[in-house]
Amino acid sequence: MAKIGVSVTVRELEDVLIRDVGNKILEDGRWPLIIDETNQASIFVRYTDSNYLNTVNPKDMEKERLRIALLGSVRYGKPLVVDLMGCDMFHIVKDRCNEIHEGLLDWIMDKTFDIRGKVLTR
Repeated sequence: MAKIGVSVTVRELEDVLIRDVGNKILEDGRWPLIIDETNQASIFVRYTDSNYLNTVNPKDMEKERLRIALLGSVRYGKPLVVDLMGCDMFHIVKDRCNEIHEGLLDWIMDKTFDIRGKVLTR
């Protein structure tokens, strides 16, 4: 059975997640998913050069704020971090993305959203 994830310490997060030392994220082709029961990774990404959105904060889930965060990530190559805060809030993220453009979250998740900000055909 193939190993699905990699366990890292908080001290290793910058190399693994932000700098992608070893190109594992690039080679894998999938977006990173962090499962953090300690909330230490969440604190770490809040203080990195990322566009951080907290799904529990209504202001962070406003359509325009999400749109600006996504555009900033695409334009400047910053990670877009959507922190679900341990809550079942994924449907809210999907709804907000669909308000920006129908199917946007699906395009982001399956990487048919071009880094230059153009939506590619499926």
